[in-house]
Amino acid sequence: MAPADVRSWRRINAASRGRSLTPQEWEVLDRIRPPQKYPVGPPVATPYWGSIAMLPVAQLYVRDVPGLPTPEGADLLQVLWCPFDHPMMPRTKLFWRSDASVTDILDTPPDPPATQFDGYVPEPCLLRPEQVTEYPDHLELSKELRGQIENWSPWEIAEEGECPWFAHGEPDGQPPAGFDPVTPTAVQIGRGYAQQLYVCPAAPEHPHIELMH
Repeated sequence: MAPADVRSWRRINAASRGRSLTPQEWEVLDRIRPPQKYPVGPPVATPYWGSIAMLPVAQLYVRDVPGLPTPEGADLLQVLWCPFDHPMMPRTKLFWRSDASVTDILDTPPDPPATQFDGYVPEPCLLRPEQVTEYPDHLELSKELRGQIENWSPWEIAEEGECPWFAHGEPDGQPPAGFDPVTPTAVQIGRGYAQQLYVCPAAPEHPHIELMH
């Protein structure tokens, strides 16, 4: 499905919550996803050969991300990806740039001709980075300590204070229009996995590592 069709599908479904679809909306949805005929063919499973446009995933400014290591002269990180599995998740590309050098901005960035999955088309979302304390994986802990932690529930932790992995609310207590607290970016890797990128802190321009977790 083309990224523009994915966005139209989401927009119509969000606008029609709590009401029936209009004939015009049904027409658009049927065009995007025609009724399936049996036997159902497999989805697009292999990347396009040749060069295609990559989709923007994230844009991070050093001023907003404390401790973000950057190459000399760079204060902006742009993350793009190819919306096909390579071999089991999108392939990412990192661009370290100087904010002052970004002058020729496209009003409408180019889209690839298709995507393998709807979840590979990100929705615009404002990110508010914050520093957190990272603890060891539970498998690195002793058996005794691991048993104590497994007996805790998120609700017991929340009763003692703010639970660090619960989403923060908006200043006025109301979520933004169209905000999905589960997947605000509409991105889904596999069946709910996370795609993690790791860069060399001494030389961020070195090739990065991608992991699915």
